[in-house]
Amino acid sequence: MVVGAVERRAAGARGSSDEAVGVVLVTGSAWLEERVRACALAAGAPVTVRRPEDAATPAAVELWGADALLGGAAARRPGPAGPARVVVAPEAAPDALWRAALEAGAGEVLPLPTGEADLVDLLVRAVDRRPPDAVVVGVLGACGGAGASSLAGALAWAGAREGAGPRRGRAEGSGRALLVDLDLLGGGADVLLGLEGAAGLRWPDLAGVRGVLRPDLLEGVLPSRGGVDVLAPAAARTGGPVGGGRSSPGAGAAVPPTEASSAVVDAARRSHEIVVLDLPRGLAGVEQLLALVGPLLLLLPAELRAGVAAARALAHLDAVAPGADVRLLVRAGHGRRRGRTPAGRGGDVAPEELARALGRPLAGVVPHDAGMGARSERGCAFASGDGGALVRWAGRALARLPAARLPPPSPPASRLPGPAGPGWRPRGGAAVPARHAAPPSSAAETGQAASQATGHAPALSPVRAP
Repeated sequence: MVVGAVERRAAGARGSSDEAVGVVLVTGSAWLEERVRACALAAGAPVTVRRPEDAATPAAVELWGADALLGGAAARRPGPAGPARVVVAPEAAPDALWRAALEAGAGEVLPLPTGEADLVDLLVRAVDRRPPDAVVVGVLGACGGAGASSLAGALAWAGAREGAGPRRGRAEGSGRALLVDLDLLGGGADVLLGLEGAAGLRWPDLAGVRGVLRPDLLEGVLPSRGGVDVLAPAAARTGGPVGGGRSSPGAGAAVPPTEASSAVVDAARRSHEIVVLDLPRGLAGVEQLLALVGPLLLLLPAELRAGVAAARALAHLDAVAPGADVRLLVRAGHGRRRGRTPAGRGGDVAPEELARALGRPLAGVVPHDAGMGARSERGCAFASGDGGALVRWAGRALARLPAARLPPPSPPASRLPGPAGPGWRPRGGAAVPARHAAPPSSAAETGQAASQATGHAPALSPVRAP
């Protein structure tokens, strides 16, 4: 896809001057220039416009107007290290444009205005220099009360304190970690960190996001504490017994649209060092997100019934996310240390026995944090000293994550119909094909197009409770 070419060009120019990174539009058409500038404004991308007769300008992306291309100005193909080349054209483009686009090495032809959302996608990726290499960890409870939300919070807190992944200590923005609460019927990640009354965006504010979200738009707008940005359900005021008149999360909560959650997580892979997803049991509405997750941690208590629930959860994961990197974690009981079954606790099952019965390797035994409840009552479950036993364990777990192994960018595969040959014409005699059936209805919508960025972080190494 041309998106892969765009990201390679931007990455290759990351250490060079600003003049070599950006977007150049080559056209003599005032109409095309106006349409492209509107898309660039939505994407936050500076665009340099040059006429076909002007000298070439270094850029990550070259947008060639149909007028300039058909005039023969782009006769030379860009080399492997050259800019990604895309053609922009009016809807009623002549057949000759397709052959000219292929000969000029263009990876895509975008009809305007129908393809404006796709153009905004491309421009966002062209101007953001940060690689999508954050560690993305999913946490899923095998049963109710497993402690998955607490573990997700501890991983984010430890990641913010100690760093994680290849950009350890180098993330930009207000927080180095992002805790994404997708378990919208749970207690709330904002409550866990004492942020239920804090100003900032919640899921309802981002429910309309589509396509590629600019990473910088996640910076400084979310409730944050200790370097952890939190994206949680909406908070509502209540005077009932729960909350005693404080903000209470989750009222009227609904799973955010798949397009919104995917766009947010995809952008967070560039804006943060570590992204922790607190996933809902059953995974309803978030299945598509699993393609963005590296290690998916399935947490269960050391109990027989929890083992039965975990078996069902694993079967469901195999169905909705085949090939997912699922890691089994067992939460130790109150008296358990190093995974041994204490005498007199007949309800507990040794973690090794659970893992053997489930047919999965045991990635770790999560310790019980006796002080978490008291710290939560005082405001933040982790805001004291070193954060408690759970944060210490999470820090050791994150330290064992090797550098993220991202898949190489996809080779630029033209979406032009083909193969080309003598007398070749677009299939069906159609004009420029569009990926969207209808043009965006507003300038805001032009900034939101569909994207499918994927990347897997490495597996979690086994870590034992102290």
